[in-house]
Amino acid sequence: RTIQAPSPTRPAPAQRSEPEFGTSPFASSTDGVQQREPMQPTETRTKQPRRGAYVLPTAFTALNMLYGFWSLTEAFRAGQLLPGDPGLAAAHFNAAARYIGWAVLFDGMDGRIARLMNTSSAFGRELDSLADTISFGIAPAFLAFSWGVRAVLPMPAETPFYLHLSQAGWFVSFVFVFLSASRLARFNVQTTPSS
Repeated sequence: RTIQAPSPTRPAPAQRSEPEFGTSPFASSTDGVQQREPMQPTETRTKQPRRGAYVLPTAFTALNMLYGFWSLTEAFRAGQLLPGDPGLAAAHFNAAARYIGWAVLFDGMDGRIARLMNTSSAFGRELDSLADTISFGIAPAFLAFSWGVRAVLPMPAETPFYLHLSQAGWFVSFVFVFLSASRLARFNVQTTPSS
């Protein structure tokens, strides 16, 4: 048997070749059949967290704020009890200090949880700063003033010296609140891109 070369009138058989990378191996190259587009690599998209995912870090921020506020109320109550019952006032002062400690715990957890769940947002950052101003600015300053100044100095101030010490304690407490709020505002400005 002899092998004949294809004649000029007869078309040559289609040559099969390996499909290119990214194309389907089932795509045909014959006429009349629609060619498939080469497959594109899928883009890697970061999944946007669901709206409910933001609740957990916000809840920890709210707990931070709650304990800061609770510390304020305990220090205020202790200040009211101080003239009549110093022992009960001391128990309220201790509770106020403990609540600031709980606020520290929840403050440390809210940002960590937000980063783990990929739910960090500008709103969360601002809310956390406001909670920190309450829990670590206003509450400690009020506690220091009411426990460290008012509880030590005789009230009403018997001499001008005691009056000036009380005023100095008030001023130092205010400076602490101002500096803590300023530090948090500066942090927010540095971490938020200007538009």
